[in-house]
Amino acid sequence: MEAEEYYLLIEGETYGPYTLEQVQKLWHETQIPLDTLYIRKGMTEVRPLDEVINQVIAYQKPLPQPPAPPPLDSPAVARAKRIFRWTLVSLSVAAVVFSIKTAYFPEVIPPEPMSAGVTVSRAQIKVINNNHYAWTNRWVRLNDNGTEAFEYRIRRLEPGKTLNIPLVIFSRRGRHFESWREPVTNIWVSENETTFKRTAFWRE
Repeated sequence: MEAEEYYLLIEGETYGPYTLEQVQKLWHETQIPLDTLYIRKGMTEVRPLDEVINQVIAYQKPLPQPPAPPPLDSPAVARAKRIFRWTLVSLSVAAVVFSIKTAYFPEVIPPEPMSAGVTVSRAQIKVINNNHYAWTNRWVRLNDNGTEAFEYRIRRLEPGKTLNIPLVIFSRRGRHFESWREPVTNIWVSENETTFKRTAFWRE
């Protein structure tokens, strides 16, 4: 409901708008003279305030209306809410159990064995990473798996990528490989820092 607004005319000056509660406060604080005039919305002329002074003095601030009670749910709605709450609780419990299981019993993924594709030509070797992970610091050895073998270090090779390695950059104690003098008969590729695996290859 729209609050009543009072405009007061005091000594030729207009003040307001005021609510009835504010007018009551000004009256009790003796800030309103007895000859004060007032006007409200809908009035055509000002009137003496003493016409409504009893209403001002007896004014009591209306109490706030209590909130309306929530509507009662139908049985179907109440059942749906219960199912929704139980679903949330079940999902929360499942998430906690999964987190504990993951933390204390992590899934062990078996390592993927190294898989390389190798093609040999007179001038170079093409090495293909057939794994689903990147190779880092892998070595390729030619003809021999010993420390005296010609070898080349692959610093990194992404999955599915091919690396062309010129034969002349393979080295053994400072001596480089010469493809026209020493043909390639065997190729060894390191699976890790210490283990080499003999690899089949194709000739171009």
